[in-house]
Amino acid sequence: MHRRALTILTAALVATGLTCASPVAAVAARPIAADQSSSTLGIDVSWPQCGTKLPQGQAFAVVGVTGGLANDTNPCLSSQLAWAEKSSGVTGQPKV
Repeated sequence: MHRRALTILTAALVATGLTCASPVAAVAARPIAADQSSSTLGIDVSWPQCGTKLPQGQAFAVVGVTGGLANDTNPCLSSQLAWAEKSSGVTGQPKV
């Protein structure tokens, strides 16, 4: 098997495993309405949101650790985890 195909297959298996392991519903990062100070929605962020203003008021956050491929790291992981810790936690899910 070619190395690129193996990398893609590995990433797909990891993503599937992580998705199946957690029945939490999350949505891609998008602004939350200004009048919505505390949401019950989760927000999903990763490397594509590096350098952008992240939404506020989410109940919990899912932060991607890779930079798009299984062997790349998210260059904004530290700052995105710090942002995720500010989640309201109004659901039974962990904040991060």
